[in-house]
Amino acid sequence: MINRLWILLAISLALIFNTAEASDPVVYFHLPRESVAPGSEFVLTVLIQSDLDLNAFEIAIEFTPERLEFLGYADAGSILDVWQTSPRLQDGNIIIFSGGATKPFRGEAGELVKLKFRTKSSGTAGFALRDSNLYVANGTGTQFTTSPFYLRLIVDDNAPKIYLENNSDRTPPRLEISKVENPVNRETLLVFEVKDAESGSGKVFQRTFEGWRFSEWKEIKSPIKFPETAWILQIRAQNGAGEKSDTFFWNENAKLLGALFALLFVLLAAYFCYNKYKSIKWA
Repeated sequence: MINRLWILLAISLALIFNTAEASDPVVYFHLPRESVAPGSEFVLTVLIQSDLDLNAFEIAIEFTPERLEFLGYADAGSILDVWQTSPRLQDGNIIIFSGGATKPFRGEAGELVKLKFRTKSSGTAGFALRDSNLYVANGTGTQFTTSPFYLRLIVDDNAPKIYLENNSDRTPPRLEISKVENPVNRETLLVFEVKDAESGSGKVFQRTFEGWRFSEWKEIKSPIKFPETAWILQIRAQNGAGEKSDTFFWNENAKLLGALFALLFVLLAAYFCYNKYKSIKWA
């Protein structure tokens, strides 16, 4: 009888520990204060806690647009180092972002991103975790959807007015670009990643030189295909402080045309020098 009790106790403890080890990941928020005055600027930190190794994240966060204005984000301290979709505003009150971690995360208080806001008017503001798809680094991409999470902020005229620190980052972001071949149609793609340890990677834009002028800038996501009709492709990375770095890619036809222009310039220079020499010789 005693042996049976010990066996039942051991089984119960094993089930408890296994349940604890298999607990689902949790996405949650942190604010610097519970209440601030209108016109304040602050950061909402999006964090994760997990007992599993996670390497891919898709997050959507809803906020109160009547009370809050989204200013941007900072990802310098993020566990994500490959961004599929940088944090951006959707439908006026939802912030979405997605990306991956080359080094899977397991632990507490893993920072996903810092979201910057400004308060508009007095009242109650709130943040809600609308969607959260997390993927386990187990080779099969097991997906978890975490429980909802809510956080309230009081905007009160009598509360302290706070501001974000001025960003003094003057170092341009580092833009790393590589060429890969699409295994389906064999076309060449440009895969890029932006890194900035101080103010975050920010956004990436492109414009093309077609005909005799550059196109308008447009925001892009990796990977991209080199436009076949473009002579030149210019890719610009911009960090959270607004610093920029540019990279240029030339179409093969543009390289050939450039070489022809260079050859023509050399021939014209040689012709000019020859005529100059003749005029001096026969003077």
